[in-house]
Amino acid sequence: MAQTKPYHAHNFHYESERQTVICPQDKELTFARRMRQKSQTVQIYRCDMRDCPVRSACTKDHRARRLVEIWPHTLAVQRMRARVKEPGAAAQLRKRREVIERVFGQIKQHEGFRRWTVGGLEAVNAQWALICCAITCGHSARVGVEAGNKKPLLPSCRCRNSFGPCLASVKASNSTKN
Repeated sequence: MAQTKPYHAHNFHYESERQTVICPQDKELTFARRMRQKSQTVQIYRCDMRDCPVRSACTKDHRARRLVEIWPHTLAVQRMRARVKEPGAAAQLRKRREVIERVFGQIKQHEGFRRWTVGGLEAVNAQWALICCAITCGHSARVGVEAGNKKPLLPSCRCRNSFGPCLASVKASNSTKN
């Protein structure tokens, strides 16, 4: 959206050293006020240029003013946008998305895990190990079925952590021995 609209908020650049916002026309916006939104302090910057040649394209406000909100994470977002525009970094980030981000998304969305339900470092480590085992076993089962096997490959799960192999692979291997 920011690519098709030249005066989208993403095209306004925040300079933390000077505490100013620069518009796409290279004009400085002045600090207007601070306010609290979603329990965070947001800085509001305002364009005071009444004779700006692109004012009608920049704002639809009936008072003909443009406001830009600067959140605490704005600098990190700007740095990440600049990084994504670099050719090498974009490919690297795509690879990261394919490799690991998908797993965390699955844990949050499909497994419904959003917060620890236990207290203490040892218990949290145990809970994380169980989550990792469940994801690994599920992956092993899918790989086995996709490879043409009628039975999932749960016995071949090699999920290892500080507590040993996962319970699913131990039970499955014990049942195949009997």
